[in-house]
Amino acid sequence: MEKVLYFFVHLGIPILILGALFTTRAKSRLGFILAKIFQIGCLLFLFLWGQYPMVGSYFLRYIILVVLVIVLYSAWRKWTAELPLLPESWKYWVITVILLVITPFLLYFNYQAIAGLRSSIESDANLGFPLNHGTYYVSSGGTTAIANNHFRSYPNSQQYAIDINQLNSFGSVSGNVLSSSSNKHLIYGQAVYSPCTGIVIEMKNDVSDNATTSMAVDHNFGRGNYIEMECEDLIISLVHLKEGSIIVKSGEHVEKGQRIAQVGNSGFSQEPHLHIQAARYQADSTLVGMPVTFDGQWLVRNMKFTKKNLE
Repeated sequence: MEKVLYFFVHLGIPILILGALFTTRAKSRLGFILAKIFQIGCLLFLFLWGQYPMVGSYFLRYIILVVLVIVLYSAWRKWTAELPLLPESWKYWVITVILLVITPFLLYFNYQAIAGLRSSIESDANLGFPLNHGTYYVSSGGTTAIANNHFRSYPNSQQYAIDINQLNSFGSVSGNVLSSSSNKHLIYGQAVYSPCTGIVIEMKNDVSDNATTSMAVDHNFGRGNYIEMECEDLIISLVHLKEGSIIVKSGEHVEKGQRIAQVGNSGFSQEPHLHIQAARYQADSTLVGMPVTFDGQWLVRNMKFTKKNLE
């Protein structure tokens, strides 16, 4: 059911918007303008927030831009000053009022999505990218809750965490987008490398991987299998690792670029991916998330990039 909903949100909504363009006619200038703002806002939000590798291909998000151009062209062609300014029937007044209420919220979500992707935030820590030789994208990352599932309005250790997934040549995370099996995901079982030189201070290696998108996991095992490292004054956590794949031990010194584990789907994880975060202890002993760059690059939601061999 969840996968069906995902397909509807990412693909069904653009189809519905296209259908509305060709089957509905404006009844007032106010309604026409509000409808176009709403349609454009929906498409822009899907482009910024949508996870299209989950429903077929990363490149599908650019089809959204094509639909957006069609909406703008249609608005230009269909606009007429001969329409009445306001609706003339109660039915269209109801639709207009609904649009007046929900459109500001949609615009706010778009603002939050755009604001979360800005790279102006300063980072005083640079890590090595923990994966090797492939095309990757960031499924969650940024400085607002819309861009980053881990971001909260209060300081916490996950504040600037990112989730990383891997893409095949078609821009999909899986060899079969209709399958929810972990084994079908390209990133599942991929080697994880230490992003820094430091000491392993904590780890867990015996939590079973989720076979599918189900997360029937005890709260105490929410992180699944993980490695926590101290690198100078930063606490680095790599989370949702594959069961039994960790090849370092607590107290062990680890060099940057050293192979340490494999990507899994353990803990509170709906799909195989690598969760990585950096945090620093404050004066009151609380652990607060820190913004970091990876190989000098600030990584945010829907960013796609290629990583060459570490070895």
